[in-house]
Amino acid sequence: MMAHFEQNPNRYQPVMEEILKEKLSRDPSFLAELVSLVEHLGPDLEVIQKVKFGRGVTGIDADEMATGHAKVHQEIDQAEDLTGMRIKRLGLRLGPSVSTCDAFCSQYA
Repeated sequence: MMAHFEQNPNRYQPVMEEILKEKLSRDPSFLAELVSLVEHLGPDLEVIQKVKFGRGVTGIDADEMATGHAKVHQEIDQAEDLTGMRIKRLGLRLGPSVSTCDAFCSQYA
């Protein structure tokens, strides 16, 4: 099944979702483990910049980063207006009383 899903994810997504829902409903400990893993997922951004001279150099500039990891490595000999990383909002915002677990669990439990 996984080979088919990898080849054509759009076609096999509903089937994979049904299999996942079935397995999660039968195994609460698996659901809890999966939720824990999902809560720690996110993008993994790594920016490497090697510059002799730079003006207005920015590694990462983001409005919001809900989850994930971000790392900027800059090797710059001479720079003006240098920014390693700027993130305006950091963290997951699902609402006043909704956690990542609640959103995930309600979708798959």
